[in-house]
Amino acid sequence: MTDTKIVQHEAIQNRVVSQARTKRRKSQDSSTVQVIDEKGPREARILIVDEHYSVRQALTRLINEESGFTVAAEAENAEQALYTISTQQLDLVIVDRSLEINGRAGLAEKIKSNCPHVPVLVLPVSEFLEQ
Repeated sequence: MTDTKIVQHEAIQNRVVSQARTKRRKSQDSSTVQVIDEKGPREARILIVDEHYSVRQALTRLINEESGFTVAAEAENAEQALYTISTQQLDLVIVDRSLEINGRAGLAEKIKSNCPHVPVLVLPVSEFLEQ
């Protein structure tokens, strides 16, 4: 990765974190999110899947600052994501839209077919970085 792209990724990461903090300060809602399972209430466990380390770190920082959420794992590709989903109890998977398996099926579709109970949030992060 070139120095220019590293600087761009760091700038994007800082801008995302700054915007989220500003929105949080403006919000008057202090409610928290909890997942309740057979053991009682717990934080929602999230998997972040993105090939860009800086994007994963920015999202992890934002999510972990929020009450009721924790990033349980990160994956940089589809294979890591599918393995993590099969071995951990997750409540949400955040996926970069550009990730594909074998050039055909998108990762989100593969997750939904294997684990229909796990919600998937698809973000076009890579497309934003390439602009």
